[in-house]
Amino acid sequence: MFKTLAAAALLSASLTSAASATTFYFDEATYFSATGAVAVPLPNLGNVGSTFSTGGLTFSSFGSATDLFSGTSGFEGTFGPDFAPAISGNDLAISGPENFAIDFGSSVAAFSFKAFEPTVSGPASPFSGPTCNAPCFDTSFDISLFRQGVKITNVTFFPFDDTPTFLGILEPGGFDRVVFTDLTGTVDNEFFGEFSAAGLSTVPAPAPLVLLASCLGILGFCRRRRNF
Repeated sequence: MFKTLAAAALLSASLTSAASATTFYFDEATYFSATGAVAVPLPNLGNVGSTFSTGGLTFSSFGSATDLFSGTSGFEGTFGPDFAPAISGNDLAISGPENFAIDFGSSVAAFSFKAFEPTVSGPASPFSGPTCNAPCFDTSFDISLFRQGVKITNVTFFPFDDTPTFLGILEPGGFDRVVFTDLTGTVDNEFFGEFSAAGLSTVPAPAPLVLLASCLGILGFCRRRRNF
């Protein structure tokens, strides 16, 4: 079935934010061209506990989420060399619901990532590809931006099934924290990677036509998805 309510929620959040100059990008090339963002690759550390830092970004779990995994180091016999090969480089995995935050070493204007939601359930193995803990759920996320402890905008994000889903965010006023909240609250498996960020001094304000195109791109999230 079409997720019409889900698409409407995303559209509403994005258009409201557009009025305050926040732009949400769903096309990777357009985002990088507009922002000049730089990739922040994840190290292959395996289980890093509840927090770790890399490239000026500090990742931390919260709520009922516990351990974070940056790559599968030490767990190759269980997961293989990569959680989600469709996402380039090492991925982020979370024990429990996928609740995590990213703090930046300084205020940034742009941030992006890819998410992968598998629909194949079963125990992970080096040969199974990315799997979820049965049963698999259609998960949605609230993604909120903060500036000095104050929430400035948010968007509801719905990753496609079995396909890397890109989201880029441009907030020229700057932000220093991004919080991902698993709205489904299920212990499933979603993986995150290909993070990027851009500083305030490197990002111009978006032109009106680019802003409009980015908002219209939201309609791409109306694609048909499988339900369990």
